[in-house]
Amino acid sequence: MSTQSKVESLIQQSNVKGNTVFEKIGEVPNFPFDDFSNLIRGIRSRQASLRRHSLSTETTIFYAVADRNEKLFYLVGKILFWGAIPFGLTLGILVSWWLLFVASLVCLFGKKIVSDTYDKSIFRSAMGSERIFCFLYHHSQISVELTQDKSVHYYKGT
Repeated sequence: MSTQSKVESLIQQSNVKGNTVFEKIGEVPNFPFDDFSNLIRGIRSRQASLRRHSLSTETTIFYAVADRNEKLFYLVGKILFWGAIPFGLTLGILVSWWLLFVASLVCLFGKKIVSDTYDKSIFRSAMGSERIFCFLYHHSQISVELTQDKSVHYYKGT
C-alpha cells in the first residue's frame, strides 16, 4: 500500500470523526501561503521553515508516512531504547556496575535515533505531497515559521 493511500485512509478516519482535513493549503485559514508550490518555494528560499510542532510521536502517522528504511531505523532505536536498561541492569549485576552507565548512554542513543527518524520521515513526506502536508498540519505534527517576522503558523482547530 502506498504512502498516499495509507494517509488517505487516516484522513477518512479523521473525517468520519468530524475532524475534516483540508484538501489544499489555500483552504487553511490564516495560512501565509496560498498554494503548495509557493510553500515549497518559500522553504527552499529560506523565507519559511518547516518545524515539528508536537513533541509527541504518533506511531500510526509514522507507519503511514515512513519508508522501509525509516521503519527499520525506528525499530532499531526502539530496541536500543527499551532494551538497554534491562540488559544493562543484568550485566551490571553480573559483570560490573559501570555497564549501567553504558546502558544509560545506549538508551539515550536509541531515543535520539527514534526522534530523528520520526522527524525526518514527517518532514520528507510533508514536502512531498500537499495532501499529506495538510494532514500533518491538521494533526499538529508540523508548523511553518516565517523567517522575516518569526511568526509560527500551526493548526489551531476550529
